[in-house]
Amino acid sequence: MRKIAFLCSLLFLCGQLLAQTRTISGKILDEKGNPVPGASVQIKGSRGGTSTSTDGTFSISLPASAKRLVISSVNFVTQEIDITENMTVTLKAGAGSLDEVVVTAYGTTKKKAFTGTASVVNNDQFKDLQVSSITNVLQGNASGVLVVNSTGQPGENPDIRIRGIGSVNAGADPFIVLDGAPFGGSLSNINPNDIESITVLKDASSTALYGSRAANGILQITTKSGKGTPKVSISGVRGYSKRAVNDYKYVNNAQLYGLTWEALRNQANITPGLAASIGAASSEDYASQSVAGVLVYNPFGVAQPIGPDGKLVSGAKNLWSEDWGKDLIRTGQRTDINGSVSGGSDKTRYFISGGYLDDQGLPIQSDFKRYSARFKVDTKVNDWLNVGINASGSYSTQNYPIQGGAAYSNVTGWVRTVSGIYPEFVRDPGTGALILDAAGKKQFDYGNNGPLHRPILTPGNPAGTTAQNPTTYDRYVTSANAYGEAQIISGLKFRTQYAVDLFQNQYNSYYNPFVGDGAAYGGRSEKTRTNSVTQTFTNMFTYDNTFADIHHINVVAGMEAFRFHQGVVDAESRGFTFPGTTELAYGSTPYTANSYSYDNRMVSYFGRVNYDLGEKYHLSASLRRDGSSRFSDSARWGDNWSIGGAWSINKEDFMSGITLINDLKLRASYGTTGNQAFLDNNGNVVYFPYLATYSAGANIAGYAGSLIANPANGRLTWEHQKTLDLGVDFAILKNRLSGSFTWFSRKSDKLLFNRPLPPSSGLDGVNDNIGTVTNKGIEIDLTSVNVKTRDFEWSTSVNFSKITNKITQLPQKSITGANYSNLIVGQPLNNFYIREYAGVDLTDGAPMWWMDQTDATTGKTTRVVTKQWSAATRYYKGTSLPDWIAGVTNTAKYKGFDLTVLLYINFRGKIYDANYASLMYSAVGNTPGSNWSVDVLNRWQSPSNPGDGKTPRLTTTTDDQANSASTRFLFDDTYMRIRNITLGYTFPKSIFGTAKINSARVYVDLQNPFTFYKYKGLDPEEGGLVGVTNNGSVVYKTFSAGLSVNF
Repeated sequence: MRKIAFLCSLLFLCGQLLAQTRTISGKILDEKGNPVPGASVQIKGSRGGTSTSTDGTFSISLPASAKRLVISSVNFVTQEIDITENMTVTLKAGAGSLDEVVVTAYGTTKKKAFTGTASVVNNDQFKDLQVSSITNVLQGNASGVLVVNSTGQPGENPDIRIRGIGSVNAGADPFIVLDGAPFGGSLSNINPNDIESITVLKDASSTALYGSRAANGILQITTKSGKGTPKVSISGVRGYSKRAVNDYKYVNNAQLYGLTWEALRNQANITPGLAASIGAASSEDYASQSVAGVLVYNPFGVAQPIGPDGKLVSGAKNLWSEDWGKDLIRTGQRTDINGSVSGGSDKTRYFISGGYLDDQGLPIQSDFKRYSARFKVDTKVNDWLNVGINASGSYSTQNYPIQGGAAYSNVTGWVRTVSGIYPEFVRDPGTGALILDAAGKKQFDYGNNGPLHRPILTPGNPAGTTAQNPTTYDRYVTSANAYGEAQIISGLKFRTQYAVDLFQNQYNSYYNPFVGDGAAYGGRSEKTRTNSVTQTFTNMFTYDNTFADIHHINVVAGMEAFRFHQGVVDAESRGFTFPGTTELAYGSTPYTANSYSYDNRMVSYFGRVNYDLGEKYHLSASLRRDGSSRFSDSARWGDNWSIGGAWSINKEDFMSGITLINDLKLRASYGTTGNQAFLDNNGNVVYFPYLATYSAGANIAGYAGSLIANPANGRLTWEHQKTLDLGVDFAILKNRLSGSFTWFSRKSDKLLFNRPLPPSSGLDGVNDNIGTVTNKGIEIDLTSVNVKTRDFEWSTSVNFSKITNKITQLPQKSITGANYSNLIVGQPLNNFYIREYAGVDLTDGAPMWWMDQTDATTGKTTRVVTKQWSAATRYYKGTSLPDWIAGVTNTAKYKGFDLTVLLYINFRGKIYDANYASLMYSAVGNTPGSNWSVDVLNRWQSPSNPGDGKTPRLTTTTDDQANSASTRFLFDDTYMRIRNITLGYTFPKSIFGTAKINSARVYVDLQNPFTFYKYKGLDPEEGGLVGVTNNGSVVYKTFSAGLSVNF
């Protein structure tokens, strides 16, 4: 009897437990009646939830206490509805609606309650873009963000500045946060296909909780998570690349010889006795007799190819004319393959992915390969505990031939510098025939291994040496981020998170023993191995609750411990017996061996309070206290804080009758952040900037010793940022038009500078916090749904940014820089403080510049011209920073077709084209045989033939200094670039029949297909942030075709 009673009790208990949960199903549709796949279905007040399948349906288990569901999806207005059986929910479209969720520091918040300023770039905006670094997608897609792609080298990251430049001698890059944890590696090691969104946090209200590392803004990167029914995704892309802008146009062999003849003649005219010194009857005869000897290589088959009239003599013909770009610059090729498995329920969500990228650059031997994998899982263990882990690994290898600077081994510089009279392979100077080696093979002409001796860049020939001198970067990155989150009581959660990043970078450089940099040493090999470990341990409480239905509060309080350790070992070995053996052990002579390490630690305490009243009035306040090992005990701790407020006007009763306005919010914030990333003169991080540094090896009266290079300063502390933001967010016309307007003022003070010391100290200066820079500007974001019918949609997004940068305090009024720039109070950073070119003296063809001249009697200053470059006055002539930038994206959809076009605009700013300056070099004797631009054909030739009035006479000496830094080569950097055109087609599911294919899409993508710019040959981004070109590899134009399939 007792057993029967027990069984009945057990059955009754099970029935009661089952009665506590129930399962309902439903369907989510858009306004046209189409299913909305991937929509989030969350139980209000609980972490429980699911997502819709490809047909818009869902099924979810509900606790007995569940009353309402929250339905949300990208580009739709979030809805909160009562729970019923067999629900059908219709979501309304919301272009940029304030119901969207924003990823913030240590959490998320709804945009309508967000008091800060952020730009969000979602996966839909970049899923088709062919980039090796995810940050490339920000150009034209985020207001207030300047992205400059100064190189086309695969695997390189662009330069990024958020809201101007706030530092001079410290890092100005944004702080990277990956899934809630700091990330210090190269973003090119993260597979863009794994990323769900990038949130750019810009004001103090959104960044202050990251304290002393947030001064330059934050890139909050969120990776994909699984949801809904299991899904297998596979995609593949194949692409081809070439230069986004055509190269400069160069003179041909005959023109080169004729121009060199003219330079020799001009020099003979201005140098008494020069012609007679070789027995020439005239300066013309002197030039004709000398030109072949100056250039050495003569491809015309006659001993004296240029006559006294400066033209090719009869019978002269081209035996060869080398096109260096043919073998040194290739068509780039790109293969990108990705696969993933994802899914989830109300208990567990998972995402597993793998990717392979092979990206070949235009210069030979410039390649980037990446292998990546990610595993991410979130599990609800029970009603009060959630755990998760996000682990990833990648290996990349980057072949990186020298790009930039001198042309000896720089492929891009060689193509621009070396003219076609110098052949790639050794030739017979009389017949032009190739001279083969003993094995019957062609021989590379290094300038000193044939019958002639090349007058420039000898020995060298990157066609032969680039493959023999491999330069590679190998990067191994392993990241893991694990967390546990426990609900202690209703509304109160505790989260602990540990994130670790392991980086191993190996730089390998080998110089062959036969020609070039390694010949004098029998070959040499350099290797540098860097091992880095970053650990972040975060513990925090979050309290979230609503009182009396109108008072909502969210409180975060926590602490964080951060440690970074880096060890470096580098060595060089020389004397390699066997060519191609690059390992150090094969060198006969160990040359150098060094090792060193760095350690940086920080402990932080932080807190934030968000409060809103009736979803109308929103307040936010945050505080973070950081203690950093980079500063002395007396200056180690620093506080950063923010306060923000917003008013949702559309929620007021007096707005209820205004149907035109759907959302309207005013917001304001003010606060401080810091910057501890101090840099040395080479751009390397200084981990203990307050300590004295010494130079060893001093020889004083025969005794070894050391000298103080930089004295200690225990008062040195963080650079500080103070930011004020005022803005308005809105949506009107049933959310057909939405956007935001923001004005900001960002003041950076306590900047690191070297403060001069009196001569009696015996030291030049000491590091101190004494500089100030301001950045003020406006940001505009607009999104409109222009047309929306059952079959056709067309929307437009526009972002606009105008930023003014100004130096307001320096250790002295100005700090003299190089020939291009100075730091001057009242002027912007990255300025051009440069001599002003005055054109050509039409009587003799000499170059001229402007000079200030002060009358000794009256004290009046007037401008006069001078032919002495060194005497000319330097003037402020602008900055490399643009006046404003903008991005315009148009997206159209018709049935299964989709088309996206992104236009990027950069207005004003300056760029100094040092590449072009070298192509306009008038001093033949200094670099005989180097290439000339066809613009030299417009040179001054005589008073009656002055050319364009800007290009001076040609000579053989540098006395004129015609190519020295001046406004002659400083150009306006206004340009427009079509960044991307994508045309895709999604096949209807019905065509797959019973196949297990949920969706398939094919597309073509054109990246940087058109650039609209005044100056031919110059890529407007090549100058980088400083605005000075340096023979680097330029931005690529890429055509790609891809296919993605979901099962």
